[in-house]
Amino acid sequence: MPCYPSDLTDEQWAVLEPRAREVMRELTVAVGRPMIHDLRAMCDAVSYVVKNGVEWRALPADFPPWEAVYAFWERWNGRGLPLELGEKQELLEMRAEDNRQEFLVRWLKGFLPQLERRVRIRRRAGGNGHGLN
Repeated sequence: MPCYPSDLTDEQWAVLEPRAREVMRELTVAVGRPMIHDLRAMCDAVSYVVKNGVEWRALPADFPPWEAVYAFWERWNGRGLPLELGEKQELLEMRAEDNRQEFLVRWLKGFLPQLERRVRIRRRAGGNGHGLN
């Protein structure tokens, strides 16, 4: 899969992966069906939507299908993971030892609130949050 500027770095993924995998295990138990797409690819796809300001349906074909990425976001958001990651920001700030870690902190601060805001705005405008009206 090609790399995009919005993709997580290996350092960012190392911080996010343990909790991401834990949430996916919880979702598999609750829903009963494991995700068929790569977890990091899903996170990179959500990051692409947020950082490039595109509709879900405008995801490049290199990512998992937009419907799967959107459903992934909805499940995570429903479990409160964006808020939980926000709480971890303070710990990351205290541990920031170099520019890469500081970049991760900035990414976490900007990533999730932007996406939540976009979905709320679309729903208020009469859309369904999927980029479809």
